[in-house]
Amino acid sequence: MWNRLEGRPRTASFERALRAEVRDALWMLTRQWQAGELRAEDGGSPVFAKVHLGTTQLSEFQAGDGTPQPIDASVPLQAQAERLPLRLTVGADKIALDVRLMLGRRWLELIAPIGSYADAFIGKYRFELPDPTRRDLRSDLRECPGLAKLRAVAGRAMDGGHLFEYLTGGSGRHAYDDIGVFEPDKQPLDDTADAFVAWARRFFTQPSSAEATAWRTDRLDYRFSCTSTCRGPREDIRRG
Repeated sequence: MWNRLEGRPRTASFERALRAEVRDALWMLTRQWQAGELRAEDGGSPVFAKVHLGTTQLSEFQAGDGTPQPIDASVPLQAQAERLPLRLTVGADKIALDVRLMLGRRWLELIAPIGSYADAFIGKYRFELPDPTRRDLRSDLRECPGLAKLRAVAGRAMDGGHLFEYLTGGSGRHAYDDIGVFEPDKQPLDDTADAFVAWARRFFTQPSSAEATAWRTDRLDYRFSCTSTCRGPREDIRRG
């Protein structure tokens, strides 16, 4: 099957578009330099400049009016500024259905070398869709564009979000609770559960608390501060 993408002009005049206006001439020059075009017969050559540059690492990060925390150098600053708590439920409704499916697939991949427990986990943590005809159902679930695809795997896939909530819901919980497993497989499943939770927390980087977020709903923007200790006299640089 072949498919073709075609442009759909929405104007009668293309005069400005055909001008090929350049917004950043310096960018064009650097691309010409990288491609070797400045070595042409006309003897063109780039302009060289000497730049003195000093750098320093960020030491603290503060989201909104929260408490400053030592910055995590292993996580990009953009991720730390934009992260929000991972919400898997709203009231009694399950949300983030695609995330739940992804977590379920990840768990089944991790336990595959241990034994044939996939069907048991799918049976206990079965992925089910909410009833779309409910009048009180959240509109984002009722109008989900991928609802047909989710409906196709409902009842046959695993709800990894349910397992994640269970494992992180309190101490003394094991992934194999209420699932018949051989005794020698319990410790490997415990180790796999620890790895699964650690992976999920790395993949979905979370703020330290629900209040420690930089997102401002009333302004639809992010507000945060960073502190850095410069060389020489100590100086705080804060920028949001």
